[in-house]
Amino acid sequence: MEWNQKWALEFTDESKYAVKQYYFNNYAEHWERRPKMKKALGSIPSLMMWDDHVIFGGTGSYLPLLHQSPIMMGLFEIGQQMRLLFQHHTTPEKARKHRLFGYQGYNCLAQCGSHLAPLGADGRSEHNDLQNVAHLIVLFPVPFSFARGDVHCCGVSRLQTQGEHIPLPLNDSKLMYQIISSAIVNRLPHRIVICAAHCFGTKWYPVVDTEEKLIDSFERDPEQGARLFLKRLLPNRNWCYFEQFTVMDSTLNTRVTQTGFLGRLFGLLLIFF
Repeated sequence: MEWNQKWALEFTDESKYAVKQYYFNNYAEHWERRPKMKKALGSIPSLMMWDDHVIFGGTGSYLPLLHQSPIMMGLFEIGQQMRLLFQHHTTPEKARKHRLFGYQGYNCLAQCGSHLAPLGADGRSEHNDLQNVAHLIVLFPVPFSFARGDVHCCGVSRLQTQGEHIPLPLNDSKLMYQIISSAIVNRLPHRIVICAAHCFGTKWYPVVDTEEKLIDSFERDPEQGARLFLKRLLPNRNWCYFEQFTVMDSTLNTRVTQTGFLGRLFGLLLIFF
């Protein structure tokens, strides 16, 4: 068959039936007829997320001409049905009601105990050769890390590995920066509160070997332009502006201008609070 004919080949009903049988039998073979796997699934609570080998090798990484061909789309659709059935005990029609969410895919968020919430990101359903997420920005209504008097101020906090031999930022698996933007409608904290927060509470140790601290971020007052002595928190109305750089440094460099912009961060994104 000529190359330019392959991508237009029809995915016939006979082929669909054969593929469904293969996927179903493959799951049944590995989960039902293998005693150790069956025992593990029957006794250990599990959360699952599929990858390309559950569908076909390299799913989402092919050129659109092939990825959107009838056969590849058909394989993906059937693989999705079987994945939802065996891994999540649902169907494409009921998945949203069962709290799987996403644009085209089915992501999951679960509560495991009182302190753990795993997030399963369906990167295969959303993945294609033309768009790849390099940076993730997560929005929280209450800051994950914040000044312990008050959350109604702006600042930048950082979580990182604690100890004498802290790895470089890009090599630290615990490294996470947070931009804190104050609520527009709330009354701003008094500057005495901000002063107290700088003096008594800018570093914490939330879990073992992990340091959480507010870092110096503001050099000048955004209203008057005067140099600031307290550089970690500001009692100002504010919003966030994110800008992506083509070359990323191994250290975080933040600045605030008189217009209230916060630069040198991840993807181009504008967030109002």
